[in-house]
Amino acid sequence: MLFKNKLLFNRLSLIYLLPVTLCPNYLDMVSTLVVIEQGKILSNAHSKTDDFLSGKIDLAQATILIASHTEDQSELFARAEKAYQQLHLAEAASYLEKILATNSDNAKAHNLLGKMHQKMGRMQLAETEYRKAAQADSKWAEPRYNLAMLLFDRGDLSQSAQLLEEALNREPKNFEYAHDLALDYELLGDYKKALDCYQKAVRLKPKNSDCQYSLGLIM
Repeated sequence: MLFKNKLLFNRLSLIYLLPVTLCPNYLDMVSTLVVIEQGKILSNAHSKTDDFLSGKIDLAQATILIASHTEDQSELFARAEKAYQQLHLAEAASYLEKILATNSDNAKAHNLLGKMHQKMGRMQLAETEYRKAAQADSKWAEPRYNLAMLLFDRGDLSQSAQLLEEALNREPKNFEYAHDLALDYELLGDYKKALDCYQKAVRLKPKNSDCQYSLGLIM
């Protein structure tokens, strides 16, 4: 056996030991991934598999421990969302904690946790979670928008405008992002950029009377 009693497995269910090179696609089927090297847990993040596959972690010294939990992360997140919508925030938080305990880079979990903190008035914690979500998924617009609105309400218009630009670049057909960015630039006194954004918003929703009115005022 590869490990020769070097590893102690405790409180893990449905444990499988196998070289990842034999079945790499299996990693998509499980919720927890721990890379072990000489009996030491290096990381529980899925990104660590890149080191293994690239040879940075020696196959003779390492393997993949896969613990498949009875509840997968998508199911836990669905329960968390439902609890959040019903304002059962403590229950929602417990599901999110389970997700993040096995995958600390889960962007959706961080984003929803940020929304929960914001709803409870914990703005600093909300900001931290939105930033973690944005970092975990560089292509996702929503956490950038959520963070932008938090900063906008705080009065940090320059930083919120930057984040709204990032969100709009990721979702260029999002009316809400274009409209709020226009308002942000208007309050900053950058009327040229505000005009451009209002015009874009009107193109996205030509029948929106509020946007048409705002555009008329700034022209």
